[in-house]
Amino acid sequence: MDAPPPGPLSIQERLNPNGTCYGCGQANPDGLRLRSYVEGGEVVARVVVPAKMENGYGIVNGGIVTMVLDCHTAAVVVETVKGFDWEHHPPFLTSRLEVSLRRPTPIETPLTVAGRLVERRSTELLVTAEIRRPDGEITAELTAGWRPVLRKL
Repeated sequence: MDAPPPGPLSIQERLNPNGTCYGCGQANPDGLRLRSYVEGGEVVARVVVPAKMENGYGIVNGGIVTMVLDCHTAAVVVETVKGFDWEHHPPFLTSRLEVSLRRPTPIETPLTVAGRLVERRSTELLVTAEIRRPDGEITAELTAGWRPVLRKL
C-alpha cells in the first residue's frame, strides 16, 4: 500500500487503516481509497474516478456512483458516533439506500462528495450524501439508513 498523503488522517484512515473496501478501503490498491474529512457542517471527500470505472459511455457507472455515496455515508456515521466503543459493540451497517442519479457523473474529473446526518432515530441513523461536479452541479444523491448490527450473521 502507498503511504497516505501528508496531512491529517481521514475518517477512514483513523477507523480502519487496513480496510479493503473497494470504495473506501485504504489498503485496497485497486480501489478508490475515499478519504473523508469534516469541513464545516458536512463530511467532505474529493475523488477522481478513473476511466476503468466508466459505464462504456465516458461517465461513471451507476453502481460505482452508489458505492462512492454509500462509503461516504459510512464516514458520516463514524463521525456522528464519535466515542462509540467499536471493540465491544457491533458495527453499523447500511440498512437501506435510496439513490437518485440526476446527471451523468464524469470520469477523470475532480468531484466533491458531501454528506451529513439528517436524523438520529432510536434504531437508525438517516444520512444523505451527494456528488458535485467542479461547477457545483449535483450529479447524484443518496439517502441511507444505518443501523447497528444486533447479532452476528
